Amino acid sequence: MVKRLFCVFVCVSLFWGMGLLSAAAQQRRVYDGADLFTGEEETELESTIARLQKETSLDLVVVTALDTEGKSAQAYADDFYDEGGFGEGKDYSGVLLLIDMGASEVAVSTCGYGIRLLSDTRIDAILDEVVGYLSQGDIARASNAFLERVESYAAQDVSPTGPKGEGSPTPARTRSWGRALGTALPISLIIGGIAVPAIYFGTGGSGKKQARPKSYRDYSFLELSHKEDRLIDKHVATRRIPRQPPAGSGGFGGSSTHTSSSGRTHGGGARSFGGSSTRISSSGRSHGGGSRKF
Repeated sequence: MVKRLFCVFVCVSLFWGMGLLSAAAQQRRVYDGADLFTGEEETELESTIARLQKETSLDLVVVTALDTEGKSAQAYADDFYDEGGFGEGKDYSGVLLLIDMGASEVAVSTCGYGIRLLSDTRIDAILDEVVGYLSQGDIARASNAFLERVESYAAQDVSPTGPKGEGSPTPARTRSWGRALGTALPISLIIGGIAVPAIYFGTGGSGKKQARPKSYRDYSFLELSHKEDRLIDKHVATRRIPRQPPAGSGGFGGSSTHTSSSGRTHGGGARSFGGSSTRISSSGRSHGGGSRKF
C-alpha cells in the first residue's frame, strides 16, 4: 500500500514538474543564441517583457544570433517570430528584436497591432537608439532601449484601432462612454420631470394650443427694395496640392509591409551596426575579410 502511494506521488510530481517546465518554456521571450547576456540581464529582460505584455497587448521577443542560416536579418526575424508561435490575438500582434552578431545587423519585425503602432518613422527612431548602444558593445542596454521605446509608443496610442484590432474601441473609451451615460440618464429624467408639468400648467391644463400674438411684421410699415450684384469679371488662381503617400508606403505615420516565407504580413526594418562583415563560403563556413586591387 505504501509503495503504491509512493508511486502515485512520484507520477503526480513528474507530471506537475513537466507542466511547470512547459509553462516556463511557453513564457520564454529572450533567446540568447549568441550568449551575450548574463543570467541577471536575461532575467531582467524577461521580467520587463512579462510586464509590458500585459500593458501593451503585444508579444515582445528579443533574439540574439551568430548565424541566420543564410537569410537576411529581416527574413530571419520574421521567420523566427512565425515559427516560434508568437503573437497576441487572432492577428498575432507583437514585435521582435533580432541582434545578428554574425553580420553585425539588427532587425525589428512587427506583426498585427505592432505594424499599426510602429510606423516606419518610429522604427527608424528605435534603430537609431539601439544601434547607438550596440556600437558601444552594450547589448543589454540596447535591448532595454528597444523595450522602453515600444512601451512609450504604446502609451501614446489613443486611436480607436488599438490592440483589439481595426474599428474596436479601446477599453478606456468604452468606460468613458459608460460613465457619460450613467451621468446623463439621471439628469435627463430630472429635467423631464420638471419640464413636463411646467408645460402642462403653462397651457392652462387643457393641452389646447394658445393663439399666437401678431408678429412685428404685421405692424411694420418698412418696405425693402430689391437689389442684386452682377459679376463683371472673375479670376481663379489654381495651386497643385501634393498628394499624401498611402498608409503602407513608408511615409510619415505609415508602415511598410512585406510577406514572410510563411505568408504572414510583417512590418519592420533592419540596419547594420558596424563590426566585421561576413560571408558564407562554399563549405558552409562563415568567413570575414576583403580584397582590393593594387
